[in-house]
Amino acid sequence: MEQNCVYQDLDDLDQESVHILLLDRGGRIAAACRLLPPLAERTWVRLGRLIASRDYRGLGLGKRLLAEAVRYASETWPAVSFCLAGQVYLDRFYAAAGFRPISEIFYEDEIAHRLF
Repeated sequence: MEQNCVYQDLDDLDQESVHILLLDRGGRIAAACRLLPPLAERTWVRLGRLIASRDYRGLGLGKRLLAEAVRYASETWPAVSFCLAGQVYLDRFYAAAGFRPISEIFYEDEIAHRLF
């Protein structure tokens, strides 16, 4: 509900995904993302659901998490490209990490996105 999105985020892809978590000292999740591995019908690694807990924002965890996701994917699937659908307001964040937009703006659950 934080993004004022009334749609449930159920896609049945979590079972095939790799989840990367950054934990605080108490073992609570401070930031997380998921990687969808390449498959026959999807020949790229899809990064998604990158989120930092509200209490940990502004500390660089998103940048650290994205770098860790790229490192993990590069080591696990070295010959595969990355793709992510990022919210438009984060264009500069993704560009700073080396991602470039490859699509026009589209709307997912009424939120502006583009592919990188």
